[in-house]
Amino acid sequence: LHSTAFPNKGLYYLGGLTESTETIAVFVCMCLWPAWFVPLACGFAALCGLTTATRIVAALNALGDGR
Repeated sequence: LHSTAFPNKGLYYLGGLTESTETIAVFVCMCLWPAWFVPLACGFAALCGLTTATRIVAALNALGDGR
């Protein structure tokens, strides 16, 4: 795949709900409020799953045959 906006760029990242800042924020919250560890972990896992699903769909759209 080639980008007209960044022709010399070699890596491309898809957007998602769980990126670096969100991950750090959740880990900080887990340290500050350890009693909330399980709900935070489960919620973050759900968001990671949603991000994975949207990235798979984006990859299929980008690399698929256009169906």
